[in-house]
Amino acid sequence: MNKKKLNDIEKILGYSFTDKSLLTTALTHSSYANEQTPKVPHNQRLEFLGDAVLELIISEHIYKKNPGMHEGELTKLRAALVCEDTLYKVASDLCINEYILLGAGESQREVRMSIMADCFESIVAAIFLDGGYKAAKNFINRNLEKIFKYGSASGQKINYKTELQEKYARTHSIVYTITDVEGPEHDCVYTARAEVGDKLVAYGTGRSKKEAEQDAARRILEMDLG
Repeated sequence: MNKKKLNDIEKILGYSFTDKSLLTTALTHSSYANEQTPKVPHNQRLEFLGDAVLELIISEHIYKKNPGMHEGELTKLRAALVCEDTLYKVASDLCINEYILLGAGESQREVRMSIMADCFESIVAAIFLDGGYKAAKNFINRNLEKIFKYGSASGQKINYKTELQEKYARTHSIVYTITDVEGPEHDCVYTARAEVGDKLVAYGTGRSKKEAEQDAARRILEMDLG
């Protein structure tokens, strides 16, 4: 990515990177990275970290702002605020789609919701690694109004993973595993395995890892633990 584009996205994000390579990696989708010779890093590892950092920042915020809210309500609120739909809309407002590096097949169509949401999480991780927790928190705080605006709408949808957590987490461990990925990089389908303790197992599919996990959680909820 050229210097001008990096400067432009930094202005949009409101953060100037010391290590510009972190920002470039955060904006690099695996479909693009796999087409390069030699290979370049993509943002999947950053997405993993960013998901955790974002959850922590949002959890801290709603915990402090809602002293009368019990655990179940806090969990539902957080799930709505960090869900794929919410992050996609915030990323769209920031025009992140104009800066994502995509492979030839993926770039032929509108940027998928899951890619946008994952990229937002990757950016959170990149800022965290470059400037620490405070810098990442400041970035999220600058976008809190958008997150709450879109999260309120997203909260009207059923979050099956949250429902499963509330129903079984106190008595059983809940584990999600991605077991299979089928199809080309730009149009793949994920299969997720959900396990509740050692009694319930279900598989779900989706266009993103999160969609597949939601589908697996939904299928678990249709079963009876007995």
